[in-house]
Amino acid sequence: MPFLVKCHNCGYTLFFGDDKDFERILYRTHGARYHWRMSMPEFVAEHHNYRCPRCGARLHTKPVSIAIKPWNGNKEEKVNG
Repeated sequence: MPFLVKCHNCGYTLFFGDDKDFERILYRTHGARYHWRMSMPEFVAEHHNYRCPRCGARLHTKPVSIAIKPWNGNKEEKVNG
C-alpha cells in the first residue's frame, strides 16, 4: 500500500512510496540496528530536519491528520491531490 506524507501547512509532498521503499531507505540511511524501529512520520520529520523544505513549518512526529483514499494510479493526483 502506498504512503503519501504531506506538510500540514502547505501540502508539499515529503514522502511517497510503499512500505518496501520505506524499509529500503531506512536501512540505507540508518543501518540494520534501526531497521523498522522508526515510524514513518518520525523518519520523514527527521529526514527534513523537522521543517518543511517549502514553507518552513515545523513537522510533527505524530500525524496531524490521516486520510485514507483509493488511488487510481494517476501521478498528478499523487503529487497534487
